[in-house]
Amino acid sequence: MQLGLRQTISQKQTQSLVITPKLRQAIEVLLMSRLDLTQHLQLQLEENPMLEELLEGELDGLEMEEPSTEEEIASEETTVGENTVEPDPEIDSPSEDEIQPDFDWRDFLDDSLSPSERLTFEHGENNEGPAEDVAQQESLLDHLQAQLEVLSISPREREIGEYLIGNLDQDGMLTVTLIEVAEVIGCSIEEVEAMLTFIQRRFEPIGIACRDTRETLLIQLRRNRTATNPLAEGILTDYYEDLKHYRIRQLAQNLDLKTDQVLEAVDVIATLDPYPGRRFTQASSQENRYRTITPDVMVEEVDGEYLITTNDSGMPKLRLNSTYLDMIQHQEDSLDPKTKLWLEDYRSKAMDILNSVYERQQTIQKIAGAIFEVQRGFLEKGVSGLKPLVQRRIAEMVGVHESTVSRATSGKYAQTPQGLYKLEYFFSSSLATEVGEISATSVQDKIQDLIEQEDSAKPLSDEMISRILKQDGISAARRTVTKYREKLGIPSSTKRRRKWK
Repeated sequence: MQLGLRQTISQKQTQSLVITPKLRQAIEVLLMSRLDLTQHLQLQLEENPMLEELLEGELDGLEMEEPSTEEEIASEETTVGENTVEPDPEIDSPSEDEIQPDFDWRDFLDDSLSPSERLTFEHGENNEGPAEDVAQQESLLDHLQAQLEVLSISPREREIGEYLIGNLDQDGMLTVTLIEVAEVIGCSIEEVEAMLTFIQRRFEPIGIACRDTRETLLIQLRRNRTATNPLAEGILTDYYEDLKHYRIRQLAQNLDLKTDQVLEAVDVIATLDPYPGRRFTQASSQENRYRTITPDVMVEEVDGEYLITTNDSGMPKLRLNSTYLDMIQHQEDSLDPKTKLWLEDYRSKAMDILNSVYERQQTIQKIAGAIFEVQRGFLEKGVSGLKPLVQRRIAEMVGVHESTVSRATSGKYAQTPQGLYKLEYFFSSSLATEVGEISATSVQDKIQDLIEQEDSAKPLSDEMISRILKQDGISAARRTVTKYREKLGIPSSTKRRRKWK
């Protein structure tokens, strides 16, 4: 038997999707949380000389391909049920009602509430419900100590730093005076003040180790490039009491400015964190588990209709650098090849990021509009009004791929008349009832209500809950009840009974 080898050449044609750098960036921007996007834009502003931040009062912006007006890329508005998009109307002189905040400004500055208080939500551990609190496992002390250990400083400075860090409360505020620190350490007040200033200027989170809320906010303004605002700093420095009581008209009168100018500065202050230490509250401390969440989408009821708007406040507004853009457009012939290539390269990168951000806001806005068109019942009634909804349906309504819906809703939040919720919260499977289908989330809410109202001495078993739901026309097997109960983080009836013994 003779074996022979034969070499052949074959040709095979395949088709594959190539993800370009531009597409990859658009996907990454869409996936970013609002905080991550803000930080990303700040980094781009620092690294790309072709980008500059819009100055106060300017209307210049950028369209998808060429520089245009800010009106074309401003936050857009959708009416639930119509999916129409139009820019917000300009208001020259707001009325007294229009300048009233929908939160207590004094709470923002003085009470136990975190920044953007009107947008902050306290709740439990259930990932499927309203925006969940995520307490940091690392303590504030550990976080600051780690930063101190890597510094090349003298033993005396390190001792002062450790004492200062050890005397911060859970809000990150300094609880001792400089004189007290100097007496304990045996050093001068100047040495203590120098180390305190160093911590305030260099350590994270920004605004740590301050003596009052005003100092915390001022430090954040001065360190955060995107939040820098001379008017806001002036208000904090000279008109703090008027700010605390939200006396906008008084501020405008004292500063000889228009009301809307003062409101813009106040909005900048509202993006700051008056209590930077709270994000490090120990997970074991249930009563103090807070996380500041700023929504990507705002849902407001106006004259019986629900308006959906994207929330761009606090994010840097970028455009092409006017000086470099003028060089490209009007001085192209006089530029040397290297300079021209340099400008075009950075211009291309700047356009990519601006277009990515624009597309992100458009996509989120359209998808949110479709979600709340389906979930209008939730806006009116709360959880009981939720309808079963899958991402595929929203993708079909908007005309995008299902993966785009997933990216656009992941980690994004909506401020609704019912509270602050994850956009992912509005997707759920369905259960059969005698009159149709019901959202699984609504069933979970019913289970939670039943358990909260039960006799603590005789807690309801999963089988008993299943029977009660069946009486209400909801078909939920015992194992389904068990799955939902565990998802809610509620212990079994046996453990609940032991708890109350």
